[in-house]
Amino acid sequence: MTTAIPKEIIEQLRLALESGNNHQFIDQFAGDGVFEQPFASNGVRRIEGIAKLREAFGSSNPMRRQFETHEVHATVYEGKDMNVATVVFSIKGKSIAIDELFYITSSVAIIRFDNGKIINYQDFTNTIGTAKIAGALPQLFASLK
Repeated sequence: MTTAIPKEIIEQLRLALESGNNHQFIDQFAGDGVFEQPFASNGVRRIEGIAKLREAFGSSNPMRRQFETHEVHATVYEGKDMNVATVVFSIKGKSIAIDELFYITSSVAIIRFDNGKIINYQDFTNTIGTAKIAGALPQLFASLK
């Protein structure tokens, strides 16, 4: 049993988000790992298994082309269960769409680990903040109709 949050995994996630390296991000998951987005607006709320994760994250996020990521910060909150961490990810960068520097809390993740791998990752994304820096608020709001 793990006695401490695998901070090296969280650091690899942070680096992957900073560089946009989806493969590095997915490599932190167990073979049967699960990625969930409980508030996803596109209907894809749960992806099970590393093969499906690679398929889903294989292409880059088109919104990511709308901003430059300069730094990603990860603040880790440990709880009683040392196999679970709550991580707040924040991004510092520049919006290409609106030509402004930004710093936003991009998401909160609840991550469950087992044997040095992620077995469940719940992603609570700041959809409005991300759409704003990508210059895509009108499209986001239109999609909600």
